[in-house]
Amino acid sequence: MGRGQEFPAELLPVLQVRRGSFISVKWPGVMLWFHYGTLIAFEAKGRQYVRENEWGNTTGRCLNWIDGGSPQAKKQRLDRKAFAAAWRKEMKSVMARPTICMGFSREV
Repeated sequence: MGRGQEFPAELLPVLQVRRGSFISVKWPGVMLWFHYGTLIAFEAKGRQYVRENEWGNTTGRCLNWIDGGSPQAKKQRLDRKAFAAAWRKEMKSVMARPTICMGFSREV
């Protein structure tokens, strides 16, 4: 895509402010959730990865909105290291797809 051309709408991220500082960003095949600018969960290839709550009650509510907050959901939350490893693994394959990479073209 050259200068002056728009990206197809399906390739652009959809940003949604869910509640004050709780934000989600969706691209084709990827969903990211942030609280106060910190990535607290993401979904890739139909699988959801949610961080365990190491912050406080407000972030805990956000995490519960993402995964439902059941005892089983809370047990499946990932610690910092496991979450980072999952992020690296999943984003490596997701970012390799042309539909995502076009959104980060150097021509823009």
